[in-house]
Amino acid sequence: HLGDTISADGASEDDLLPLFDTQTSGGLLISAPQSSLPFLLDALREGGDAAAVIGEVTAGTGVVVTS
Repeated sequence: HLGDTISADGASEDDLLPLFDTQTSGGLLISAPQSSLPFLLDALREGGDAAAVIGEVTAGTGVVVTS
């Protein structure tokens, strides 16, 4: 069970499991200050990696995943 701090807006627990699986999550998510995003995205893309902003960290408690 993922715990009581996870809220999934329309996503099932099975949909959320890849976010916590060490076999699939390594290297998929990077957290960076918004001021660094242009440099970070350019550097990743120049290196041949696909890169996109997929969310943001906001004040609150727990984790909410929305689609």
